[in-house]
Parts: sequence; structure tokens; C-alpha cells
Amino acid sequence: MDETGVKVRPIYSELQGFLLTAPDPAKTNWIRELSLGQKVNQLITELNGVTGRNYDKYRIENRHEIINRSSLVIITSREYQSQLTSLIQRLKGEYSFDEIQPLPPNTIIHQNQFQSQQQQQNIVVELALSVAEKKADYVKGTPQRKFLDELGEKLKTTKTISEIIATIFELATKAGVGLPFLLKIFGH
Repeated sequence: MDETGVKVRPIYSELQGFLLTAPDPAKTNWIRELSLGQKVNQLITELNGVTGRNYDKYRIENRHEIINRSSLVIITSREYQSQLTSLIQRLKGEYSFDEIQPLPPNTIIHQNQFQSQQQQQNIVVELALSVAEKKADYVKGTPQRKFLDELGEKLKTTKTISEIIATIFELATKAGVGLPFLLKIFGH
């Protein structure tokens, strides 16, 4: 392997790490953690410097989207995964990185934990956006609106799925809304 290939190898490996922990586009359409795109773009800048080539076409672009009547800055999951995969394949072809590098077992465990945390965060964000949207359908002061207002506030500090479920049932009981209302709010 030539000198440039030796310098590219760690960047290539780091890009593979980002791909391994990328959110599954089949499970979530967008990523709110813009730092993921920034980190990949920093690697692309480093790669450009090391190789003297231009890989800017693989940069991750932020998108401004209206989701549930809220304006958000996001990265689409599909584009994130596609750009990473394309760049990795390009580097693999240019520098003959054909051998498969096994990951140490604890790296896989950490990646799984990271993916799980990201998925939980995405669920909390999507639920918060849904609650904010549905609040407009209920008059202030009604038990339903009180439930949605309090749930929206609690979601700001809730971190796990089990906490979300417990919070929903606790607030529903406190507000006096029943199962039919919960099923209507959460899409059934």
C-alpha cells in the first residue's frame, strides 16, 4: 500500500464506523443529530487534504423540512446512508481496501447501544412533534388538552421508551382520559 493509502486507511475505517451506526432508513426517515453529518464532512475535508482529490460530492447536506407543521433542520436517513456507502465503496476501489476487518466484540456492543439510544431519541422527538400537532385539535382546559400539554412537557425530560409508556399512563389517569382517547391520539 502506498503512502497515501496508509493515510487514507484510518479515515476509511472511521467512515465505516459511521455507516455501522447509521440509523436504518426503513425505521426512520430523518436524523435530527446534525453533528453526525458535520463529523462525516470533517472527515471528507481531511480526506481531500490527504489525497489531493475532491470528495465533496459525498458531503452530507442539511435539509429544511416542514414536519408536523414544524420547521426542522434534518438529515435524511437514506441520503446519509447512501453518501457514506458510496464514499466507502469509492475509497475501497481506489485504494484496494478489499480485506474485511473484524470488529472487536465490545465495539459491536457499543454500536448496538448507540443505535438503540438513537432510536429511542428519534421516537421521543417524533412523539413530541405528534403531541404538539394534536394539541391544536383540543380546547384549552379540557382533560384531553391538559393531558397533551403535560405529556409535551414531560417528553422534554423523558429518555427511555419505558419511561414514556409509564408517563403516558400516569398522565392519562391523572387527566381522566381513557383508553379510547389514547388509541385515537396514538394512531389506532
